[in-house]
Amino acid sequence: MRIGSKISAGFAAMVVLTGVLGLAGWLGLDRYAKSVDGADQIATISEQVASANIDATSFRATGDKEAVARAAASLQGAGEAATQIGATELSDAIRRFDTAFSDLVRLSDEADSLTADMEANTKQLERFAVAIQKMERARYMRVAEERQAALAEQERTLKGAQAAEAVMRATLTADREQAMFRLSGDEKAADNARNSIKTMFLSALSLKKVAGDGAAAGLASKLASSVNEYRQAFDKLSKATAGTPEAEAAATALDSVTSDISKLAMELSRAELDSYAKARTVADAASEATEKAVTTMTEALTMVVDVQRVALAREKVAASGGQRETTDNVVSALDALEKNVDQLAADATAQSTRAAIKTAKAEIGKYRTSFAAMVAALEQQAEAAASMTASAQEVNATV
Repeated sequence: MRIGSKISAGFAAMVVLTGVLGLAGWLGLDRYAKSVDGADQIATISEQVASANIDATSFRATGDKEAVARAAASLQGAGEAATQIGATELSDAIRRFDTAFSDLVRLSDEADSLTADMEANTKQLERFAVAIQKMERARYMRVAEERQAALAEQERTLKGAQAAEAVMRATLTADREQAMFRLSGDEKAADNARNSIKTMFLSALSLKKVAGDGAAAGLASKLASSVNEYRQAFDKLSKATAGTPEAEAAATALDSVTSDISKLAMELSRAELDSYAKARTVADAASEATEKAVTTMTEALTMVVDVQRVALAREKVAASGGQRETTDNVVSALDALEKNVDQLAADATAQSTRAAIKTAKAEIGKYRTSFAAMVAALEQQAEAAASMTASAQEVNATV
């Protein structure tokens, strides 16, 4: 081969070798650039997922709706980026994270809605409990006033009966003294009779005062008038000369009015004793009604306290995320409330109270239903949170 041909062949080989080396270098640089770009995209995806996880955790802790929007935007961006670089496994993991978070948000909203409903139910129960307590307190005050009135009437009629008996005793004493005067004609005996008549008159006035405007008022007035006639008749007798027609007429009038006084005093005594017996029956019934009113008023007050206990126990359920111990406390508080309401229904006599209790019982039933739904939502919410945490861990592992 000639030297020129050899030089040309060597040059051509050098050109080819240079092209091959250049191509290899270019391909290597291209692969490196793509590798660096992919790493940047993975880093961006990792940052977006981390940001979404932070916002999701913030939402679980505070219920911040802005955190939900930020987390959704971060997950959407991360998912699109993973799809763009062909990271199918990572894209699927991000999608599961997004689904779990969406379920958590939905269940949290449901739990919040049920919690709001239960708060409204609690306020309704509190209103019923307070209304029942007020009704029973008003009933107690009314019954207590009736009892005081009955006891006052009982005391008045007893005093009336005692006053009637005092008039009868005073009349007997006055009769004895004036009889002694009629036998002896002694001035001292006359003074004794006058003192006895005075006592009789004061007893009659006392009886009239006790009778007041009651049923015995008419008899008491008659008796007081008769006692006054007795006094006038004795005055005439004491001034008249013994054995004269004037003395005989005064004695006859005295005997007649004495009989009238005895009859009236006896009738008044029986009437007041009958009134006393009736007043005592009324007072006893009023005392029994007062005791029942105290019982129902106490039970109504206990109902108010029980409703407040239910409300406090429910708040702890929401704060704990539905832990079993807290839910059991609510059920126990509801059982205690319902038991007390049943007892109040058995003891209450007022129709308005019974109607309110019936409505309260229905509200307790609604409360139990709402509470069961809230507990179920909280359990599902916890499951969704666990699923979201697992999905976040899967995304981190895939990245």
